[in-house]
Amino acid sequence: EMAKEDTVPVATTVRMAAYLGVQTQPVAPETGMQLGLAPGFGLVVKEVLADSPAHLAGVEKHDVLVMFKDQILVNTEQL
Repeated sequence: EMAKEDTVPVATTVRMAAYLGVQTQPVAPETGMQLGLAPGFGLVVKEVLADSPAHLAGVEKHDVLVMFKDQILVNTEQL
C-alpha cells in the first residue's frame, strides 16, 4: 500500500472538439461574391444530422456559416 505522501497528482489536459452535427464545404468563389463574402470565407452546410445541436438550433442544408466561436470560418477543420 502506498503512503499518501508517495502519491503524485497527475494533471491531464483534454481538448474537446465542438460537436455541431453538420457536414460542410467551402463556399464557391462565385457564391461568395453573390453573398458579399470576402474570398475564401464561409462554409456551406451540406448535411445536418438529426437531433444534433445544429439541427436543434435551426441550421439547414445550404445555409452558409461564416463565424463560429468568434472566428471567421475559412476551412472545415475549424468546426
